[in-house]
Amino acid sequence: MRTTPNEDRRGSGARDPQSGWSRARTNGLSARFFYLTTRLGLRTGEVYAISRDRIRDVPPTLIVDRAIQRGYKDRPAMLGSRKNHEVYTTALGRDVLEAIRWHVDHGYAGPKFLFRQDGTFPKLLDSHKRPLRTVQKALGLPLLSHHQIGRHSMASQAATAGQPIKAIQAQLGHRSAQSTEVYAHLGSSAQLRLVKALAPASPPHPSQYLVNEVKEGSWGIGRQTLSAADVHRMQSS
Repeated sequence: MRTTPNEDRRGSGARDPQSGWSRARTNGLSARFFYLTTRLGLRTGEVYAISRDRIRDVPPTLIVDRAIQRGYKDRPAMLGSRKNHEVYTTALGRDVLEAIRWHVDHGYAGPKFLFRQDGTFPKLLDSHKRPLRTVQKALGLPLLSHHQIGRHSMASQAATAGQPIKAIQAQLGHRSAQSTEVYAHLGSSAQLRLVKALAPASPPHPSQYLVNEVKEGSWGIGRQTLSAADVHRMQSS
């Protein structure tokens, strides 16, 4: 049974004894909030500011020109321009567009903004923090911030997959590529691909023995198996 938007904001108290996930399941509103976060790499205020009139179906794009600014003291959170007052557009994959349509069709969106029905925003832009922490704790994950799971993770995964730094910079809306390089940490798989790509065509040793694999401290060479000590003696000879 689908939760209503009001139930969604409160969070469901239902418990499923068959699954620990139910104790921390994200509801309809939070699920799309974090889905767009991780898929698009937007800042917290930019996600809150997504409105219907900034979404284009053909071609599927999102105009990112505004952000919700945190409130302080007696000033409420308010809509303003995004960081650096710059405007950019980001392409929307079919999965993202379908997620947005589902979100709207099921009554979670407001008449203007995607994630706020009444057009007001939490003063500290923190309504996403509790469901995020709840899910992370339930799954035994490190407690990461919205910025880390969104912008940092998206940039790192894109860099590891071999995407050009300029493309990642455009997706994140960075003015400088240096900012993007701080976000785009490479995973070990990217480093392994680099090592393989730079391997010499005729390595002197120990590849001359047609080493195929390393398994439990031994090297598989053709049909015979050499121990690590054997390989060490070869390299020393």
